[in-house]
Amino acid sequence: MRTTLEIIIANQENKPCTMQELSLALEALRNIRHVEHQELKRLIEVVRNERPTAKMRAEFAWKTIENMFTAIKKPPDEWLGPANIPGNPEQVKRLEWAKNIARKAGIDID
Repeated sequence: MRTTLEIIIANQENKPCTMQELSLALEALRNIRHVEHQELKRLIEVVRNERPTAKMRAEFAWKTIENMFTAIKKPPDEWLGPANIPGNPEQVKRLEWAKNIARKAGIDID
């Protein structure tokens, strides 16, 4: 399978991509965005509170950026791992578990 970056470039250049490639690339990018977002939120919190750990947190954020750059150069199925591929029994079970918790908390998800 092509890397996530290769799939993005092919799509941008209007070259053919399979539905599986597009689906997995989308899921990989969702996952990458989540990791980056969480790290950025942590960094902002540290800076806002003027904590002495700001420099250390910035180093963690930089390492996350480097890791996500590496992640985009991997095939999406490799980055996600079998348990995180949409439709995989483990992923479906985990998703249903999360939805049940949300429902019990009174969150409308349907």
